[in-house]
Amino acid sequence: MRIILVATVIVLVAVQQFHTQEVITAINAGGQSYRSSYNIYYDGDTNQEGMGDSWHRQIEGLTCDYTLYERYRHSPNRFTYMLSLRGDGLYALYLHFSDDSNEKGRRQFDVVLNNRHAVLRNIDLFDECGQYNVCNQVIYFSVCNGVMHWNGESSSLPYYDQKLTIDFVNKNHRASAAVDGLLLMKGRIGQAKTIIPAKSVIYFDPAYFRRCDEMGYPLLSEPAQ
Repeated sequence: MRIILVATVIVLVAVQQFHTQEVITAINAGGQSYRSSYNIYYDGDTNQEGMGDSWHRQIEGLTCDYTLYERYRHSPNRFTYMLSLRGDGLYALYLHFSDDSNEKGRRQFDVVLNNRHAVLRNIDLFDECGQYNVCNQVIYFSVCNGVMHWNGESSSLPYYDQKLTIDFVNKNHRASAAVDGLLLMKGRIGQAKTIIPAKSVIYFDPAYFRRCDEMGYPLLSEPAQ
């Protein structure tokens, strides 16, 4: 029951802290379009070439948003999402997970951003969530002048079309890499240290934003009216 509470609170806190900014993209991985209990609209996830299949799981009753976790995208090798970014600023990427494996070490994989940054290494969903429970991970990163920064690393984004590449890379032949949903948000600098959930991978360096501001690049876009 404790894990379920954490999974719910993480996203609610994020929405409260980012309410003056943008929800960039939300995807119900492997499932149909859905509006969550915290009023975020998740696009449906259609089958695309090179992406993992979706399987059905019964987890009704674990959370009021169990629809996000009923189906998931998976692959025995790797699969990729590409999400559009909106200029310079601080971003938060939420990954929704649940697991149907019955032992620790069965479903392990890496999550890599922009073909370079291994933001999650050998994540074990059974260890993180437990069987048929739900949990979330959040990764904070910054973008300044077309360059992504995370954990002291940096990499250039595509010049003409700034998209964030998210690779899920399987590390164990006994099961597949998997994800239930993705939520990309953009928020204010001062909020970075107030949106820290129990389970997260966090990196925040305000120096990148100061440098960006000094060079005359906007830190954030204005909230949508």
